[in-house]
Amino acid sequence: MRKGRRLAIKWSLLAFLILGLMSLEGVKNFFFIDSQTQSYHLTKDFLSQWQGVNEKLLAMAEDFPADRYSFRPDCKTRSFAEQMLHVANHNKSFVNVVNGVDQDFALSIKDYSTKTEIVEVLKESITEGSELIAKTNDTEIKQEYWAKSVIHTGELYGQLLVYYQLNGLTPPITKEARNSINASEETASACQRLLKKADCSITRPSLKLGKLFGF
Repeated sequence: MRKGRRLAIKWSLLAFLILGLMSLEGVKNFFFIDSQTQSYHLTKDFLSQWQGVNEKLLAMAEDFPADRYSFRPDCKTRSFAEQMLHVANHNKSFVNVVNGVDQDFALSIKDYSTKTEIVEVLKESITEGSELIAKTNDTEIKQEYWAKSVIHTGELYGQLLVYYQLNGLTPPITKEARNSINASEETASACQRLLKKADCSITRPSLKLGKLFGF
């Protein structure tokens, strides 16, 4: 009996030891993440947020009526055109910061006076920023960059929602949401109609298949 217990204990200890050695690599990978993998995820998340908020602003720039680009909520605030140029300025200045260049951009409404020109320079600034972030590693991406780029750009997006409201306009993101809801409602209605016809086919076995599907 005792020999059997001792043998069982020995085999149990040996099994635990083997399992421990087998999982050692997994534990190491969990607690000590490879720098290249960490860089990839950090860059990917940063790029996703950068593009997300900037694409919302670009959609606004393309959607807002050209004849209202000069609109400003009051005399002390920027016009819609100036706000969009401010976004482009901010994006280009951020690119300089990452590149170690101590220089802010100053895109002027005198040089970019039309909606087409402003949309183009905004696109350009977003492309430059996206390409730079995509090739930046974890040692170059600093926490302060999030506040200097993504958070501030998000604040500008919130401000521009007011411009839409004061002009009685619907922001692009709201339009997309409504279109999605309408499409879902139409699909649901079609399904309900189909189910009603199917229910009729059960209560009236003589109903033909063509009538069931409406052809």
